[in-house]
Amino acid sequence: MTKNAVIRSLLTRWGDYQVRALEGGGWSRRTVLGRVMDEGMVAASIRSTAGYNARGEPPGIASTTAAISELPELLRRVIVSRYTGTGTLKGRAVKLGIEEGTYRAAVDKAHRVLARQLLRDTAA
Repeated sequence: MTKNAVIRSLLTRWGDYQVRALEGGGWSRRTVLGRVMDEGMVAASIRSTAGYNARGEPPGIASTTAAISELPELLRRVIVSRYTGTGTLKGRAVKLGIEEGTYRAAVDKAHRVLARQLLRDTAA
C-alpha cells in the first residue's frame, strides 16, 4: 500500500468516526464480534482490547485528530470538509469560500503534511 493510500485510509476512517460521533457517540465499545470484524478470527482471539479506549475509539483516531489539529487553519478546514462533508468538491470549496483549484491544492498539501506526521508516529 502506498503512503497516499495509507493516509487516505486513515483519514477516511477518521472522517467516518467523526460523522458517527456527531450522530450518536461514535462506535460502540469493542466487543469480540467487533474485534473479529476488524482483525479477523485469529487476531481477535489472541489480542486484548488494550488498543481501544473507553469510548470505543479505534486505534489511530486520537493520533489522527491530534495531527489534524496541528495543521494550519486552511488545511485543517479543507481536510475536515473533505472527510466529513457531503456534496461535490466544488460545493465544499464554495462553502469554505475558496476556489476549487485552491481546495484541491490544499487537500494535496494536507495529505503530504499528515503523511509525514502520522507515518513518522507509526514508525516510531
